[in-house]
Amino acid sequence: MIRLMVIPESPEMAAAAARGGVDRIFVDLERSGKFERQGGGTWISEHGVEEIARYRRAAPDATLLVRLDPWPSVAAADIERVLDQGADMLMLPMITTPGEVGALCRLVAGRAPVVPLIETVASADRLPEICAIEGVGEIFIGLNDLHRQRGDRFMFEPLADGAVERLGRIALEHGLSFGFGGMARIGRGDLPAEWILGEHVRLGSTAVILSRSFKATAGADFDWGREVGRIRDCERDLAARTPAAAERDRQRIARRIAELAAAQRAAG
Repeated sequence: MIRLMVIPESPEMAAAAARGGVDRIFVDLERSGKFERQGGGTWISEHGVEEIARYRRAAPDATLLVRLDPWPSVAAADIERVLDQGADMLMLPMITTPGEVGALCRLVAGRAPVVPLIETVASADRLPEICAIEGVGEIFIGLNDLHRQRGDRFMFEPLADGAVERLGRIALEHGLSFGFGGMARIGRGDLPAEWILGEHVRLGSTAVILSRSFKATAGADFDWGREVGRIRDCERDLAARTPAAAERDRQRIARRIAELAAAQRAAG
Protein backbone atom coordinates (compact mmCIF):
# COMPACT_ATOMS: atom_id res chain seq x y z
CA MET A 1 0.00 0.00 0.00
CA ILE A 2 1.23 3.47 -0.87
CA ARG A 3 1.80 5.66 2.19
CA LEU A 4 0.06 9.00 1.82
CA MET A 5 1.84 12.06 3.23
CA VAL A 6 0.56 15.57 3.80
CA ILE A 7 2.31 18.79 4.81
CA PRO A 8 -0.41 20.24 7.06
CA GLU A 9 -1.01 23.93 7.58
CA SER A 10 -2.13 23.45 11.18
CA PRO A 11 -2.33 20.76 13.86
CA GLU A 12 -6.08 20.68 13.25
CA MET A 13 -5.51 19.78 9.59
CA ALA A 14 -3.01 17.13 10.66
CA ALA A 15 -5.54 15.59 13.03
CA ALA A 16 -8.29 15.55 10.40
CA ALA A 17 -5.98 14.08 7.76
CA ALA A 18 -4.80 11.33 10.10
CA ARG A 19 -8.37 10.45 11.09
CA GLY A 20 -9.20 10.23 7.38
CA GLY A 21 -6.47 7.70 6.67
CA VAL A 22 -3.39 9.76 5.78
CA ASP A 23 -0.38 7.74 6.90
CA ARG A 24 2.28 10.37 7.48
CA ILE A 25 2.29 13.91 8.78
CA PHE A 26 5.13 15.80 7.10
CA VAL A 27 6.58 18.69 9.11
CA ASP A 28 8.80 20.83 6.91
CA LEU A 29 11.63 22.74 8.60
CA GLU A 30 13.66 23.33 5.42
CA ARG A 31 14.45 27.02 4.91
CA SER A 32 18.07 27.36 3.79
CA GLY A 33 18.15 28.45 0.13
CA LYS A 34 14.64 27.23 -0.57
CA PHE A 35 13.08 30.52 -1.66
CA GLU A 36 16.04 31.31 -3.91
CA ARG A 37 15.81 27.89 -5.59
CA GLN A 38 12.08 27.63 -6.01
CA GLY A 39 10.94 31.23 -6.23
CA GLY A 40 7.84 32.98 -5.02
CA GLY A 41 5.45 30.63 -6.81
CA THR A 42 6.19 27.72 -4.48
CA TRP A 43 4.44 27.44 -1.13
CA ILE A 44 6.97 27.23 1.70
CA SER A 45 5.75 26.00 5.06
CA GLU A 46 5.97 28.04 8.23
CA HIS A 47 6.60 25.04 10.47
CA GLY A 48 9.08 25.51 13.31
CA VAL A 49 10.92 23.07 15.57
CA GLU A 50 8.79 24.19 18.51
CA GLU A 51 5.63 23.05 16.68
CA ILE A 52 6.67 19.42 16.22
CA ALA A 53 5.24 18.39 19.58
CA ARG A 54 1.89 20.00 18.67
CA TYR A 55 1.71 17.93 15.49
CA ARG A 56 2.72 14.84 17.45
CA ARG A 57 -0.15 15.37 19.89
CA ALA A 58 -2.60 16.17 17.08
CA ALA A 59 -1.90 12.93 15.19
CA PRO A 60 -0.47 10.46 17.71
CA ASP A 61 -1.06 7.39 15.55
CA ALA A 62 0.38 8.79 12.31
CA THR A 63 4.05 8.59 11.37
CA LEU A 64 5.68 11.99 11.90
CA LEU A 65 8.28 12.76 9.23
CA VAL A 66 10.38 15.92 9.61
CA ARG A 67 12.34 17.49 6.77
CA LEU A 68 15.46 19.21 8.06
CA ASP A 69 17.60 21.95 6.58
CA PRO A 70 20.32 20.74 4.19
CA TRP A 71 23.67 19.63 5.58
CA PRO A 72 25.60 21.43 7.10
CA SER A 73 22.97 24.13 7.80
CA VAL A 74 21.12 21.78 10.14
CA ALA A 75 22.58 21.94 13.65
CA ALA A 76 23.18 18.95 15.89
CA ALA A 77 21.17 20.66 18.63
CA ASP A 78 18.20 21.01 16.28
CA ILE A 79 18.35 17.31 15.44
CA GLU A 80 18.18 16.49 19.15
CA ARG A 81 15.20 18.81 19.62
CA VAL A 82 13.40 17.29 16.63
CA LEU A 83 13.89 13.77 18.00
CA ASP A 84 12.94 14.79 21.53
CA GLN A 85 9.65 16.23 20.27
CA GLY A 86 8.58 12.98 18.68
CA ALA A 87 9.82 12.77 15.09
CA ASP A 88 9.63 9.24 13.70
CA MET A 89 11.64 9.84 10.50
CA LEU A 90 14.12 12.53 9.39
CA MET A 91 14.41 13.69 5.79
CA LEU A 92 17.60 15.31 4.48
CA PRO A 93 17.19 17.59 1.43
CA MET A 94 19.56 19.02 -1.21
CA ILE A 95 22.22 16.33 -0.86
CA THR A 96 25.45 16.83 -2.78
CA THR A 97 27.57 13.96 -1.43
CA PRO A 98 26.96 10.63 0.33
CA GLY A 99 29.11 11.98 3.16
CA GLU A 100 26.35 14.39 4.15
CA VAL A 101 23.93 11.52 4.58
CA GLY A 102 26.50 9.54 6.53
CA ALA A 103 27.16 12.46 8.87
CA LEU A 104 23.47 12.83 9.68
CA CYS A 105 23.06 9.08 10.18
CA ARG A 106 25.93 9.07 12.67
CA LEU A 107 24.32 11.89 14.67
CA VAL A 108 20.94 10.18 14.65
CA ALA A 109 22.60 6.90 15.68
CA GLY A 110 19.67 4.66 14.82
CA ARG A 111 17.05 6.59 16.78
CA ALA A 112 15.00 7.23 13.62
CA PRO A 113 15.28 6.22 9.97
CA VAL A 114 16.93 8.82 7.75
CA VAL A 115 15.22 9.50 4.42
CA PRO A 116 17.55 11.02 1.80
CA LEU A 117 15.59 13.34 -0.49
CA ILE A 118 17.01 12.75 -3.95
CA GLU A 119 16.41 16.10 -5.62
CA THR A 120 19.84 17.03 -6.97
CA VAL A 121 21.64 15.61 -9.97
CA ALA A 122 24.63 14.90 -7.71
CA SER A 123 22.59 12.78 -5.29
CA ALA A 124 20.88 10.94 -8.14
CA ASP A 125 24.26 10.10 -9.66
CA ARG A 126 25.52 8.70 -6.35
CA LEU A 127 22.37 6.99 -5.17
CA PRO A 128 23.95 3.50 -4.90
CA GLU A 129 26.45 4.88 -2.36
CA ILE A 130 23.72 6.70 -0.46
CA CYS A 131 21.55 3.59 -0.28
CA ALA A 132 24.41 1.61 1.25
CA ILE A 133 24.80 3.94 4.25
CA GLU A 134 23.79 2.45 7.60
CA GLY A 135 20.82 4.34 9.01
CA VAL A 136 19.13 5.10 5.70
CA GLY A 137 15.59 3.75 5.92
CA GLU A 138 13.89 4.91 2.74
CA ILE A 139 14.50 6.98 -0.40
CA PHE A 140 12.27 9.79 -1.63
CA ILE A 141 12.72 11.34 -5.07
CA GLY A 142 11.89 15.05 -5.11
CA LEU A 143 10.78 16.13 -8.57
CA ASN A 144 10.51 19.87 -7.97
CA ASP A 145 14.20 20.65 -7.49
CA LEU A 146 15.40 17.68 -9.56
CA HIS A 147 13.60 18.78 -12.71
CA ARG A 148 14.99 22.31 -12.28
CA GLN A 149 18.55 21.05 -11.91
CA ARG A 150 18.14 18.92 -15.03
CA GLY A 151 16.92 21.88 -17.04
CA ASP A 152 13.42 20.45 -17.53
CA ARG A 153 10.41 22.72 -17.90
CA PHE A 154 7.80 20.39 -16.41
CA MET A 155 8.12 18.72 -13.04
CA PHE A 156 7.24 15.21 -14.19
CA GLU A 157 9.74 14.95 -17.05
CA PRO A 158 12.04 12.75 -14.90
CA LEU A 159 9.13 10.32 -14.66
CA ALA A 160 8.49 10.25 -18.40
CA ASP A 161 12.11 9.65 -19.43
CA GLY A 162 12.72 6.76 -17.04
CA ALA A 163 14.88 8.59 -14.48
CA VAL A 164 12.46 7.90 -11.62
CA GLU A 165 12.23 4.25 -12.63
CA ARG A 166 16.04 3.91 -12.62
CA LEU A 167 16.38 5.56 -9.22
CA GLY A 168 13.56 3.50 -7.76
CA ARG A 169 15.15 0.31 -9.01
CA ILE A 170 18.43 1.22 -7.29
CA ALA A 171 16.61 1.73 -3.99
CA LEU A 172 14.76 -1.57 -4.30
CA GLU A 173 17.97 -3.41 -5.18
CA HIS A 174 19.40 -2.16 -1.87
CA GLY A 175 16.36 -3.38 0.05
CA LEU A 176 14.92 0.10 0.54
CA SER A 177 11.42 1.33 -0.22
CA PHE A 178 11.04 4.53 -2.20
CA GLY A 179 8.50 7.17 -3.12
CA PHE A 180 8.37 10.21 -5.34
CA GLY A 181 6.57 13.44 -6.12
CA GLY A 182 3.09 14.58 -5.31
CA MET A 183 -0.44 14.08 -6.55
CA ALA A 184 -3.73 15.96 -6.54
CA ARG A 185 -7.15 14.50 -5.83
CA ILE A 186 -8.45 11.68 -8.00
CA GLY A 187 -10.03 13.20 -11.09
CA ARG A 188 -8.06 16.45 -10.79
CA GLY A 189 -4.97 17.95 -12.39
CA ASP A 190 -3.60 18.71 -15.86
CA LEU A 191 -1.75 15.45 -15.35
CA PRO A 192 -4.54 13.34 -13.84
CA ALA A 193 -3.84 12.12 -10.34
CA GLU A 194 -4.92 8.59 -11.21
CA TRP A 195 -2.35 8.46 -14.02
CA ILE A 196 0.39 9.48 -11.58
CA LEU A 197 -0.86 6.91 -9.10
CA GLY A 198 -0.67 4.30 -11.85
CA GLU A 199 3.05 4.96 -12.19
CA HIS A 200 3.54 4.62 -8.44
CA VAL A 201 1.87 1.22 -8.59
CA ARG A 202 3.78 0.12 -11.70
CA LEU A 203 7.16 1.12 -10.29
CA GLY A 204 6.61 -0.27 -6.79
CA SER A 205 6.64 3.12 -5.08
CA THR A 206 5.31 3.18 -1.54
CA ALA A 207 5.08 6.91 -0.75
CA VAL A 208 3.57 10.04 -2.28
CA ILE A 209 2.88 13.56 -1.02
CA LEU A 210 -0.67 14.86 -1.29
CA SER A 211 -0.03 18.13 -3.10
CA ARG A 212 -0.94 21.68 -2.24
CA SER A 213 -3.86 21.48 -4.68
CA PHE A 214 -5.13 18.38 -2.85
CA LYS A 215 -5.60 20.32 0.37
CA ALA A 216 -6.43 23.70 -1.24
CA THR A 217 -10.02 23.58 -0.04
CA ALA A 218 -9.44 21.36 2.98
CA GLY A 219 -11.46 23.40 5.44
CA ALA A 220 -13.26 22.18 8.52
CA ASP A 221 -15.84 20.31 6.45
CA PHE A 222 -13.37 18.64 4.07
CA ASP A 223 -13.95 14.88 3.94
CA TRP A 224 -10.44 13.42 4.18
CA GLY A 225 -11.81 9.91 4.56
CA ARG A 226 -13.75 10.14 1.32
CA GLU A 227 -10.79 11.47 -0.67
CA VAL A 228 -8.36 8.94 0.80
CA GLY A 229 -10.90 6.20 0.10
CA ARG A 230 -11.02 7.23 -3.55
CA ILE A 231 -7.23 6.92 -3.72
CA ARG A 232 -7.34 3.46 -2.14
CA ASP A 233 -10.05 2.28 -4.53
CA CYS A 234 -8.04 3.55 -7.49
CA GLU A 235 -4.85 1.96 -6.13
CA ARG A 236 -6.55 -1.44 -5.91
CA ASP A 237 -7.85 -1.18 -9.47
CA LEU A 238 -4.42 -0.18 -10.76
CA ALA A 239 -2.74 -3.06 -8.94
CA ALA A 240 -5.04 -5.46 -10.81
CA ARG A 241 -3.89 -4.30 -14.27
CA THR A 242 -2.21 -6.69 -16.65
CA PRO A 243 1.40 -5.86 -17.59
CA ALA A 244 0.17 -4.84 -21.04
CA ALA A 245 -2.36 -2.42 -19.54
CA ALA A 246 0.27 -0.93 -17.23
CA GLU A 247 2.56 -0.37 -20.23
CA ARG A 248 -0.24 1.34 -22.17
CA ASP A 249 -0.83 3.61 -19.19
CA ARG A 250 2.91 4.38 -19.00
CA GLN A 251 2.95 5.40 -22.64
CA ARG A 252 -0.15 7.54 -22.18
CA ILE A 253 1.25 9.50 -19.25
CA ALA A 254 4.60 9.93 -21.05
CA ARG A 255 2.80 11.47 -24.03
CA ARG A 256 0.85 13.82 -21.78
CA ILE A 257 3.99 14.89 -19.92
CA ALA A 258 5.68 15.62 -23.26
CA GLU A 259 2.69 17.73 -24.32
CA LEU A 260 2.69 19.73 -21.09
CA ALA A 261 6.47 20.24 -21.23
CA ALA A 262 6.26 21.42 -24.85
CA ALA A 263 3.49 23.86 -23.96
CA GLN A 264 5.59 25.33 -21.15
CA ARG A 265 8.59 25.69 -23.44
CA ALA A 266 6.46 27.40 -26.08
CA ALA A 267 5.11 29.79 -23.46
CA GLY A 268 8.68 30.77 -22.58
